[in-house]
Amino acid sequence: MGRSLRALVIAMLIVVATAAGAAAGSFHFRTSSFSLGSLTFNGIAVGLGNADYTFELVGTATVRANCVNPGGTEAQGRNDLSVSVSNTAVASTDENGQTPVSITVEDPTLADFGGSAPSKKQAGCPNGNWTVANVTVVGWTAAHLTVTDNSAGEIVFEQSYSCGTSNGVFACTAA
Repeated sequence: MGRSLRALVIAMLIVVATAAGAAAGSFHFRTSSFSLGSLTFNGIAVGLGNADYTFELVGTATVRANCVNPGGTEAQGRNDLSVSVSNTAVASTDENGQTPVSITVEDPTLADFGGSAPSKKQAGCPNGNWTVANVTVVGWTAAHLTVTDNSAGEIVFEQSYSCGTSNGVFACTAA
């Protein structure tokens, strides 16, 4: 009887370990895409438990500063600058453990440089008499998506992407 009980316990532990491993690896996006007009991620997340999840998107853009001369004429600076912006969205899953996700990070502004806006020299303004007015996105270069289970406080998905435009088509691919 002792051997049978031991074998049953071992078999149950194997089943529990296998089920836990399968549940942990079941999260994925059935569909996912990035688009412009700011940087937007759209997808359908599946394989989630019945809970609320936080989706965080961090986008990195190459920008050019707009320089203004003393007469009020605006011209684009000559130097590329890099800045990251982020946004979060909270979504609840349906009874099947899935949820649509749409999250957008807006085009960066000078405020996104965190109080240390680019100097006239960093921006590539023609001379010290010009001021830095704002920034214009040259292109999105990277994205990072994190999904957190709010009830457990655990990250269930994290992926970095390289972004760019090739032949007029914008895309982000897993890095």
